[in-house]
This record gives sequence, C-alpha cells and structure tokens, in this order.
Amino acid sequence: MRIKGKSSVRISALLASALMLCSCAETETPGKSVAEYVDVWTTYGVSKVLQNKRAEADQSYYDLGDTLQISMMRGETEGGQIVLSAKRNVADYTLEVSELSDGNGTVISTDQIELFHAKYIRIDSKTRYNENMAFRIGDRIPDVMMYMDVAEKYGETKIAKDQNQSVYVDVTLPDDAVAGTYRGEFTLKIAGHTQKIPVSVTVWDIVHEGKSDFQTVFETYTNKIATGEFDCTNDIFRRYQRFASKYNVSLFPVKGNYTAYYTEEVPEYFENDRYNTISVPVFSVNQEFYTYEKDGKTTTAAAQSSINHIKNIVAISTPENPYVEYAVCYHTGMDEADVWGYRWKEAERIYGAGGEVEKMTLETLKQLEEEGYFDDMTPEFAERVRNAVKYMPQLLTITAFTDEAIGRFETSVFCPLIQIFNDGSQTGRLNEAAEQFNQGELWTYTCNGTVYPHQSFHIDDWNVGTRVAGWMYKNYDIDGYLYWAVDQFFGAHYDKYYNVYEESTYAAYANGEGMLFYPGGKYASEYPFPSIRLAAFRDSVDDYDMLCVLEDLLDEYTAKYGIDKINVNDYVADLYASMYNGTDYYEDDALVYQ
Repeated sequence: MRIKGKSSVRISALLASALMLCSCAETETPGKSVAEYVDVWTTYGVSKVLQNKRAEADQSYYDLGDTLQISMMRGETEGGQIVLSAKRNVADYTLEVSELSDGNGTVISTDQIELFHAKYIRIDSKTRYNENMAFRIGDRIPDVMMYMDVAEKYGETKIAKDQNQSVYVDVTLPDDAVAGTYRGEFTLKIAGHTQKIPVSVTVWDIVHEGKSDFQTVFETYTNKIATGEFDCTNDIFRRYQRFASKYNVSLFPVKGNYTAYYTEEVPEYFENDRYNTISVPVFSVNQEFYTYEKDGKTTTAAAQSSINHIKNIVAISTPENPYVEYAVCYHTGMDEADVWGYRWKEAERIYGAGGEVEKMTLETLKQLEEEGYFDDMTPEFAERVRNAVKYMPQLLTITAFTDEAIGRFETSVFCPLIQIFNDGSQTGRLNEAAEQFNQGELWTYTCNGTVYPHQSFHIDDWNVGTRVAGWMYKNYDIDGYLYWAVDQFFGAHYDKYYNVYEESTYAAYANGEGMLFYPGGKYASEYPFPSIRLAAFRDSVDDYDMLCVLEDLLDEYTAKYGIDKINVNDYVADLYASMYNGTDYYEDDALVYQ
C-alpha cells in the first residue's frame, strides 16, 4: 500500500509470509499505453520497496506522486527513487534522462545524472538477533544498484506482473553549482509506448568546501576481491578505491601484495575530496605487533614495515597536502579486545604508557629526524608533521564501555560500537576521555552484532537507520567510522560457495554483513555495483558535513556580533530528537527528509 500525505509510517508484521513470486517476466501482452503496464510513482531514495507485493494492510510506502523530487547541497550527490508497479508482465523497460533547467540558462546536464536498476535479494533467514519483522523470510529486498546500461545489456530490465521495480536516480553537483530549482522530464518506454516523468531538483545555496570533516576506514580484503572479480590486480584495487570515494568511503587494503604500494598512490586518491583517510598498514605475527629487541635499539620487520609506511606518507606531505594529518592506524589483531581475554592483556602492552605504539611512534620520529625528512620543511610545518605522527589515531574497537580502558590505554583512540552511545553518561565519559588523552578524537563502528533499532548494514533492516547515523555522529562528537569489510564475496570462509546476487546470509549470520559492494566481474563491469545501503551511508556523511557548515556559520556570526559561542548540537537538538532517541532510530523514512 502506498501512503500519501502522512507524517509517520509503520510496517505491520501481523499477516502471513510474503508471496513467492517469479523474478522474471513472461511474454508481455499488448497494452495501449505505459499506464496499462505499470503504475509509476516516486518515493524517498532511502526507502526499501519490496519486489514482492503484500496485502495492502501489511506493507506501506510513501507515495510522493508522479514527480521525482530531490533536494541537495552544492557539491554533493543525492538521490531519489522511481517505482514501477507492474499490472502485467513487462518484457523490457527503458528510462531516458534529459537535462534539467532552472529556466535561466543554467542546466544540470545528463552526465550529472546516473540511473540504477535495482536488483533484489531474497531473504531466506533473518539476521541473528534482528527483531525487525518488517522484512521477512521470503521477501525480495532491493539492494544491488546495477548501472542501468549494464542492466539493459544483460536483459535484466524485466518486470513480472504484480511486482515492483525500483529505479534509483543519483544527481551529482560540483561545488560551484548554481542554487535554484531545476526541472525537466525523463522518458519511460515500454512496448513502444512512452510516458513522461517530471523531475525537480532543488539546489540549496550551501556547500561544504574541501575534505569531509568525517573520516572512514572501510577494510577491503584483496583476496576476497579476487573471488568476486576473478582477479585482483593493483589496477582493480585502484578502481575499487576510486569507486569507494564516490560514496564517502576510504578503503584500507588488508592482505595481498597491493598493501606494499598503497601509500605510494595516496596523492592520486587525495585528488578526490571525498577521500580523506589514509590507513597505515599494521602487521602482526601471532598477535604481536611490535616486539622490540631487549636493548630497545632495533625493531622487528613488522614494526619497521609500519614505520616505513608512515615515512612514505611524510615524504609526500606538504603544507598544501598534509597527507600525514589524515593518517590513522587500525590494529586488526586487537579487534574487540574487551571480549577476548588474551587480547585485553595484549592491548595494555600495545596501547599503554610506554607500550609498543609509543615505542613505534618514538622510533618513527627518531628515524625521520636522523634521515633528514624535516630538513626542507619550515619550522611550522615540521611541527605539524611531528604532532601528526605523535598523535596519529590508533583505533581500538570495544564492544562495551569500561572504566578500565579510560586512562589505561593512553595511546588508543576509542572506537566503540554505536549502541554504546545510547547511554548519555557513557557518551559523556567517552568524550571526556577523548579530550584528555586523544586530542578529542573518538570513532565508532558497527558489525553483525549491531542490530535494529541501531544503525546496521543489514539487508533486512531499514535504510533510514544508516541515513540518520550522520546526525548521530555529529550529535555525539564522533569523528570517524570503522567498518570491517566491504567485499566478503562468496562467503566469509571458503568452505561454501555463495552467489551474492542471489543469497544474503554469507557472513556471520547477518544478511549483507561485510558486503557493501557487488562485484562487477560477472557482468563485465569495470567498477563494482553499489548497494543502496552504501548510498545511504554516503548521504549520511554529507548530512554530517552539512551540519559542519551550519556550525561554521554559527561560529562566524557569534564572532561577528560578539556573543557567546552557540553549540551546534544544542542549536539543532530538536532535529536530533525528531529522528532518534539515543541511538535508537525512528523507522520513518520521511523524518530525515523533513
């Protein structure tokens, strides 16, 4: 059922299981117009419209009318969704874009508009511990955003009778785009018939200049890329990094030969303002990162390798491009140390005062001095570099708040699960610890253990949880987000083959966990396909940056008029409260757009 003009929507879980419907259309019967084949309607880009229809009382969506409406800042990407609800079998559909005009001679060109055909993933089991029953076993949930030209080439643009088909529309604007409202029409073609779809894009006179204020580390396993792309050359990884940057994601290569070349290619990636985090590879052997010799004068090969990566970043840093100030370390061997007894003990040896991280930092600074890295720098920039190395974020993931960690791991930057911020007192103590020990730096992460009603990347969960997360990050003074994997193609292990285009529970009993990209190799695509979950994350970071623009404006005006500083979080507290409570998000797609 499509709902018009309501401010709240809930999906009932009271009726029987979803209908089992064929995903391929049979031969279509002739119709006199597009309207005889499909109903055409629009909805929010974040909404998950099931391919299979349910009884009207059971599944509800916002119907925003026949006009696709998108509102956005300058310099960002924002999307909307056109839905085709089939009344009869459709053998093929096409959608043609046109330029959009503001009526004053300025246009959004067709190359700034990208179309994606949704592919659906059938849910055969629920994510463990996920009690969101809006998405049920048997449902076919949209997740793959397949480039429209690829979908057409491979005959994917079919719609079976009584099924929905979503088309995602992304608009990307430069920083210098002209504010205003742009209008035009797209053309839908089915069986020789055409129908015009009105499109309206409102561009606000707002822009976030330069790098995003929010950092990310998303791990990618080069050996996993090979299973999805049938190869994993350095060039393939470069394409993955360029692709990820479009979605406000900075990749961290784990395993494989590419890691040795990663920091050398930073300048290329850095040309894109959406790339803003350089992960320093940290190697370990049997959980021992930096086992220094007893005399304290030499390092292990593993420690020296990490030091060399930092030195390489320093070598290419300039005042104009201070790459080293964007570097972080994620010690994968210490992942979730608080739930692994031996890791917790090791964490103190690594992160504690006088520990291995501190030793590595001192050794790095020593080698930089001895080898003349600072010789050609101005004193001011040399000091910036020293501070960047000394205070480089050393991410430590924790699953629960603990007083033991405060002040004990002096060189670590806490990276707790997002739901820890559900407790205001813990949030305050984490923020205080960050200010005291880590230059204010505080990160967060999610994984298979993070489930509804908290932000998750699970296919059988609302997308709006990820979209509003950007507001939560700003609300709780969170500076970065860590995610453990984007490319668990064909399973987290090699003991079973998974077709990621058909199956969903291939990693850690969670639908879609560890897999935000879809490999393009099967379809001879140069780049992987995004998921709608990845697009929601991109938009959440853009929202974070928009709040940073507001924060800068508040600072500018308070300074201009000589009044007390206004905290941006206090200023928009009512907006925060309208979308979530703590870290429990409200399952209403309309709220974030309002």
